[in-house]
Amino acid sequence: QPQSNLLFTNIDELWKWGKPSGFGCLWRDEDIKANIPSDPYLMYGFDKKIIHFVHSAQADIEFKIEIDLLGDGKWALYQIIKVPANGYKYHIFPEGYSAQWIRVVPMQNASNVTVELIYN
Repeated sequence: QPQSNLLFTNIDELWKWGKPSGFGCLWRDEDIKANIPSDPYLMYGFDKKIIHFVHSAQADIEFKIEIDLLGDGKWALYQIIKVPANGYKYHIFPEGYSAQWIRVVPMQNASNVTVELIYN
């Protein structure tokens, strides 16, 4: 069970613990509507990134991955991922790829959708 808390220290102490890593979901087992973007999710500060898509719709579902390079609210298309019916697909970002924020926009309605990001 993941836990979180606050730690008040200086930045030099944090780097002694090693590079940051993390994971989280844009959606977990949710029904989603076409053309309604996910909430933005932090992307900056991690070297290795992967995104996983899974859904239980009876048809292929396309997801637009959009990025905000500078953190100024200007979204740009990164790539479209097509996930087969009742399927799963993942995408590995190039090592060191950097943007401030990421979001996903489904191009069709879908049920039981999970989109998860893992950062190392």
